[in-house]
Amino acid sequence: MFISPDGGWVGLWAGGFVKKAPVDGGAPVVLCEAADLAGASWGSDGTIVAALYSDTRLSRIPESGGIPETLFDLAAESRHPLWPQFVSESQLVIYTALGGDADSATIEAFSIPDRKRAVLIRGGTFGRHVSSGHLTYVNQGTLYAVRFDREQLAVDGAPVPLLHDISYSRTFGYAQMDVSRNGTLAYRKDAESGLRVISWIERGGRMTPLLSTPGRYSWPRLSPDGQRVAVSVADAGTSGIWIHDSQSGETQRVTTRPVDHSGLTWWPDGSALLFGGVGGMASIQAESGATIRSLTGRSITVPGAFSPDGKGLVYAEMAPGTAFDLWTVPIARDRAGVVLGTPVPFLRTRAMETAPVFSPDGRWIAYASNESGVPEVYVRRFPDNGSAVKVSNSGGTFPRWSPNGRESLYRTTERRIMAASFSIQGDAFVVGGLQPWAPQVLADTGVLTNFDVSLDGERIAALTTATRPENQQTANHVTFMLNFDDEVRRRVAEK
Repeated sequence: MFISPDGGWVGLWAGGFVKKAPVDGGAPVVLCEAADLAGASWGSDGTIVAALYSDTRLSRIPESGGIPETLFDLAAESRHPLWPQFVSESQLVIYTALGGDADSATIEAFSIPDRKRAVLIRGGTFGRHVSSGHLTYVNQGTLYAVRFDREQLAVDGAPVPLLHDISYSRTFGYAQMDVSRNGTLAYRKDAESGLRVISWIERGGRMTPLLSTPGRYSWPRLSPDGQRVAVSVADAGTSGIWIHDSQSGETQRVTTRPVDHSGLTWWPDGSALLFGGVGGMASIQAESGATIRSLTGRSITVPGAFSPDGKGLVYAEMAPGTAFDLWTVPIARDRAGVVLGTPVPFLRTRAMETAPVFSPDGRWIAYASNESGVPEVYVRRFPDNGSAVKVSNSGGTFPRWSPNGRESLYRTTERRIMAASFSIQGDAFVVGGLQPWAPQVLADTGVLTNFDVSLDGERIAALTTATRPENQQTANHVTFMLNFDDEVRRRVAEK
């Protein structure tokens, strides 16, 4: 959400449209169509600068509504301008240029009158100008401040750390913080300090360690033989892939390339890993990590799962106008190795469809969609016959099929795992009862998955918090800091 300069309107994204609604109450007004909104700022000149599509354009729309105007396009750089902020009487825009994970992004400025661009910070996200004349940004959960010269479009001096454990998304680059015009800071801390471990959780709740070394883990995926777990790790400003062998207890760092590693998925033979992100999908050898091969183009793409026969892949891809859609693609081979064939759309709607996975028999695809207004898990026949069956109840995402062929697991909005029994009656998918898998609340990974299912279907490999319960904050805890701009002046002046 974003607020008008006079405080009378609140801007929001809902149902595929950017809208504004009066603060005092009343019906929302549609401003423009948008598949997604990755940040917006309302200027004093009667326009709104917005990242409308999560693609490579930054746009400006009239506050009364209308066709968006493209300010600039970073397609040639394969980067995405996100989380913009108007400054200098709406003549200057600060934004995050995301080309991999957020910790390796850049904070940039764009002068609208002369169309000049400048890089302000390398390695950070969610840049914000505060009334003290400083620029703040987040890197690895730490909030920094540095002097900012708006005339020269440059920063002055070394950045100074102000606060730690700010809640932010390493994948999408947003931070849960903002500073008001009168200098008040509101922020949420990462309730778990971002540190997690990987645990086995059996049906019923018995827990045993799988990878007990704390780390900033995401996307845990078990290998086809069930003996290894691959995980994306954020460490020292870079994102890497680790593989932990549960039999030997050894952990191998496969790569430390500063890119997003979303949607980790094992190749069916266990020899390589597929991952996606802002720059599309790529493949990397599991043993050596030496060979990385790009498989798709520049769109935000997240692999879901291979078909049981290993001849197909289902994945989610961002597109202007329809947000995340689902695609399938055949797997082919050439002299250089594995390649993807021609993609085929599986499900394209105005809703956001994510996290697709094939059933063990290959006849069904489970996925998450917000078509009802909240994320829920659905199942469709493959190939699609046009009919969807809702599996979850009161919110759900990240479905995983149990190998036993009788259950589908998913994560609830409370970060617990639910098991849904099902049966196949003729050509119909019939959902049975829903049962909690275990009482544990998994680590807060936001829109990233935090569990996978074992080969026997009787336990999950789950991310759990490494922080002691007494040191955790509640998920809805918000901290306000008055006179934050004065504190920034003081802290920066001391350095």
